[in-house]
Amino acid sequence: MNILIVIPARGAPRGIPRKNLRSLGGRPLLSYPIQTALASRHRPEVYVLSEDEEILCIAGNLKAGTHCRDLALARDKVNLDNVVIEAHGHIMQQTGRRFDLVVTMLPTSPLLTSETLDKALDYMLAHPEVSTLISARRTPYF
Repeated sequence: MNILIVIPARGAPRGIPRKNLRSLGGRPLLSYPIQTALASRHRPEVYVLSEDEEILCIAGNLKAGTHCRDLALARDKVNLDNVVIEAHGHIMQQTGRRFDLVVTMLPTSPLLTSETLDKALDYMLAHPEVSTLISARRTPYF
């Protein structure tokens, strides 16, 4: 089973400047989802999608693949689906691989563990009729 995990990480998000590179626990925020994805027992291809050279450099140093997204796909109002679809096509062309499952992980979810990711992947693979799975946590505060 070929699994592609994409991590979209813009260099200039509208809320917190350079948030994907901000330090959390002495590491860039971006490092957490990369390491979580690479630790998956499913051995996915892991790619960071960004228009920002520093983000792409850090991702590459952490052993993730990189895809330089077009500036038109890095604007505030761009639909994330379009970003993932464009990157998926480019990565398939670049690697010659077809992917059975494409997963989007956000750099702003540093507490996601590889165990939780693997449970989600197991569920998706066991239930091919499920097209979308979103992580959430039940909490009385919402």
